[in-house]
Amino acid sequence: TVNQAQDVRVSGNYAYVMSWQTGINIIDITDPTNPTKLGTYNGGAGGYLAVAISGDYAYVTVNGAGIRIIDISDKSNPTVVSIFTTTGNGKAGSVAVSGNYVYLADGTYGLNVIDVSDPASPTTVCIYDDLVDADYVSVSGNYAYVSDGLYSGQGSPGLKIIDISSLSSPTQIGSIATTDARDTVIVGNYAYVADLSSGLRIIDISNPSTPTLKSTYNTSGWSYGVVVSGNYAY
Repeated sequence: TVNQAQDVRVSGNYAYVMSWQTGINIIDITDPTNPTKLGTYNGGAGGYLAVAISGDYAYVTVNGAGIRIIDISDKSNPTVVSIFTTTGNGKAGSVAVSGNYVYLADGTYGLNVIDVSDPASPTTVCIYDDLVDADYVSVSGNYAYVSDGLYSGQGSPGLKIIDISSLSSPTQIGSIATTDARDTVIVGNYAYVADLSSGLRIIDISNPSTPTLKSTYNTSGWSYGVVVSGNYAY
């Protein structure tokens, strides 16, 4: 049992489940009929939101308190390597990893790009702050796809596409309006967006400067997260 599960990532035979209260829970899913919890990291902060996995490290966001980089090489004993506090203590929501960089959707503080080539000493590379309320981020190739929501009734929610080929000067090259975009998955030329009350939106991003709506599936309830595997979206 994991209380108040917020996010989950699967890597190999392990599932990494975020709990708002207890942090990261590492679960052995080698036998899916008998999942076994191996280890837990809880730094006492509370408010754990999201996790991304890359190699031997988990990048965990804490609401209002930045990112914790956790060594998960020993699944039974995950240990914190460093704590990175973001500018202004933004909400530190969704997180994505690509190569030596972590991309953090940091609420009203925008998109924070962090160099984690040395996990013990992460540093900010740049902050793209021309966003209203960055909630979720996915990275594919030279682009970051940011779900930019409403903040105190301001702004127009949508999926913003940001060119990150030059990290010294990221630029928005395209956008498309949404109801209230949350999680986004990129597969090939399509973005699959969990769009809260509007269900699942499938967006053609073959031309990132002019994304177009391909189709919509209205779920029975609000859509917060999405995973795509083969021909199916969950």
